[in-house]
Amino acid sequence: MMLLLGEYQGLRASETAQLHTSDFDPVHDQLRVTGKGNKTRILPLHPIVKEALAHFSPGFLFPSDRNPTGHVLGRSLGRRVRHLLGHVPKLNAHSLRHKFGCETLELNPDLLALRDLLGHESVETTHIYARASAQRLQKMVFALPTKPDRMSTLTEIDAGTSARHQ
Repeated sequence: MMLLLGEYQGLRASETAQLHTSDFDPVHDQLRVTGKGNKTRILPLHPIVKEALAHFSPGFLFPSDRNPTGHVLGRSLGRRVRHLLGHVPKLNAHSLRHKFGCETLELNPDLLALRDLLGHESVETTHIYARASAQRLQKMVFALPTKPDRMSTLTEIDAGTSARHQ
């Protein structure tokens, strides 16, 4: 569930750590998240997360081992995620959030909506996810037509431009 919340909801480890089953509204497909600065946001609940949630008992999703009425800390959850991901360097809980941000932006290039989903104060912070991936650049170039007469078309355009300037 930790991995799903990062990958399909884009949550920070600290946000995931404090989730309670009461934060989920499966009827309206919504998730209430308390983020940085104790700010609450309501997110659409991804169907995969909704399905996984059905297997949880009421209470904190990740209860504390030390405090029976509390939840784990974000750092502790982050360590668990690194363990689940096989301790691969540079692969951590935030990597899942970053993957969510990049993939969401690929599907819909709306930085303001992504800012709201990720709980960022500023769209400048969200802009980090807008960096062009090599795959996206390749897709853009390969989307161009591959007509054999493409050069002749460009020559015609250039000839028309030259004729107007004479």
